[in-house]
Amino acid sequence: MYWLIDNISIWQFLVGVIALAYGAAYYLTKRFKYLAIAGALVAGIVLLWFLPNWIVTDRKRMELNVREMADAVVNGKLETLRAHMADDFEYMGRNRDAAAQGAIHAAKEFKIGYIKIWGWEVETLDRAAGTARVSFGATGEDNSFMCRCRAEFVREGDHWKMRRIEVFNAVANQDVPIQIPLR
Repeated sequence: MYWLIDNISIWQFLVGVIALAYGAAYYLTKRFKYLAIAGALVAGIVLLWFLPNWIVTDRKRMELNVREMADAVVNGKLETLRAHMADDFEYMGRNRDAAAQGAIHAAKEFKIGYIKIWGWEVETLDRAAGTARVSFGATGEDNSFMCRCRAEFVREGDHWKMRRIEVFNAVANQDVPIQIPLR
């Protein structure tokens, strides 16, 4: 079922093409049953549009976690940030607690009021092993910084938590990790 929700736009397009065909059949033949089928298919497209809001897949849960982490950094919510980090989280030789505190202090010091997450992509996802690798972009509210990030997630209990993150320049030397300042 997750494959349906994770690729919802493809299914909406296919159902839309079929609905268009039935709409054309109604136009040519004036048979009401074709119009009814086209209407039912359009209702199906609307239902498909709502599905991702009702069912949260693993991919969506990881994306929401990253967005919640960005908000926690900006708002100084240490416990919220720590809750989304794995027990063995590591960044630049710092453990989970030191990295979380450093990120929050750096956000305050550099007066970061908002972090926009964009370009979300799940590179690998192995539900059986409980591991995933994702990439996304991050930008400050005034575009004062822009970076690409690659993160590894692990499943701890029923929750996806970030184990590791690498930060890359979004413009030049995109394969060379950079270090963001943690205070």
